[in-house]
Amino acid sequence: MKRIAGLFVLFTIFPWSTPAAQILGTIRENGRPVPGINIEVSCPANPSDVHRATTDQYGAYSVNVTERGKCTFTAIYSGQRASADVFSYADPVRADFDITRSPNGATLKRR
Repeated sequence: MKRIAGLFVLFTIFPWSTPAAQILGTIRENGRPVPGINIEVSCPANPSDVHRATTDQYGAYSVNVTERGKCTFTAIYSGQRASADVFSYADPVRADFDITRSPNGATLKRR
């Protein structure tokens, strides 16, 4: 019983699975929210650990990221991929983007 109590205290003090940050925001095209965009966030500290989300009907998204530092934010829209850098901190980070599609591919511009 003492061992279980000790493990409980240990996991409470050091919550390894707790996200380091939340990256949230909206994605718009021509000033209008874009629902259904798939989002991937990957960080160099652990590139195989990709964090995913999808924009809601208001173009809003929220991704929990376990790493801190510079990460790559990728939006997948109508088969096109557009990427931009974002930074993950201990506190939530707001990252609003405008997406533009063209025959050459999609681009993301931070608002």
